[in-house]
Amino acid sequence: MSASRRQILLYSLLALTVLAALWPLPENGATPRVTPSVEAAAKPAAPITGQPAAKMGVEGEANGDLFPTQSWAPKPDPMAKPPAPEAPPLPFAFAGRYMEEGKLVVFLSSGDNLYSVSAGSELPGGWRLSETGPTQLSFSYQPLKLNRILPIGDLTP
Repeated sequence: MSASRRQILLYSLLALTVLAALWPLPENGATPRVTPSVEAAAKPAAPITGQPAAKMGVEGEANGDLFPTQSWAPKPDPMAKPPAPEAPPLPFAFAGRYMEEGKLVVFLSSGDNLYSVSAGSELPGGWRLSETGPTQLSFSYQPLKLNRILPIGDLTP
């Protein structure tokens, strides 16, 4: 394509663009009036209720939150039963044992603390040592009345 043909084509495209941009303007310079749709004209105006404007929804109905949080997670079933309460994990580890006056005493560690307890003893955190056996210790979580077992291996002499 020659340079003069390209120049004529570009000038004609420029002229069409300017014409298209100026075409919708009215002759007297007034801005065009937008008419409401049939649905908007048929709907009555929302009554004035004295509520702040931020509480009004799109359709004029009272709305609690303009920007509610949304999530992809499924909504919980309101009819479902809540899960049964569960005792927390045992905070104790078996550290050793010995017999004192015919009664078995067990050493338990929890973090930096060491406890010497026997069956029926209360421990911190709401725990109680219910009974001692040769292979396990039974604990009771007092706030929920639930039991936990701590296996300790075979301790028969």
